[in-house]
Amino acid sequence: KEDELDVKAGLETISASSQDLIRFVESYRNFTEVAPPIRKAVMVDELLDRVLRLNKAKMAEQGAVLTYQDKMADLLIYADEGQIVQVFNNLIKNAVQAGATSIRITADLNAEDQTVIRVSNNGKAIPLRQIDEIFVPFYTTKSNGTGIGLSLSKQIMVKHNGSLDRKS
Repeated sequence: KEDELDVKAGLETISASSQDLIRFVESYRNFTEVAPPIRKAVMVDELLDRVLRLNKAKMAEQGAVLTYQDKMADLLIYADEGQIVQVFNNLIKNAVQAGATSIRITADLNAEDQTVIRVSNNGKAIPLRQIDEIFVPFYTTKSNGTGIGLSLSKQIMVKHNGSLDRKS
């Protein structure tokens, strides 16, 4: 009788833990699901001016400099401005966490007349053994990281029919 009670209590504990794990996975899935973008015409220089203003205090606090240079005037994209700002904020945050003191954003058109926006920095390089992992959900090299930021940013860009790539 006592053994049966122990087994029953053990199974109830396993069941409760399983339910907790399912709820955790569901909440993370909902958190990382990207809503469809609500696109409108956005001037790239105005968008990036907003990004610079939003990050100005954080940059000063970290002793870093954030600059934007448009290589072509009047670049226009059709995007969900809030989602794209989130992508830039995440890239800037990661650069600062990698020790960057200089973060540079440039915008131009490529040979196919596609808008290309580059974010470069002088922070610690991504080790080659990790470079293919950085967009994998929940992969992180940071002790307090979640591994969500870059995968979420990539999802946002894909939903905008764009891409997010990296070079070390």
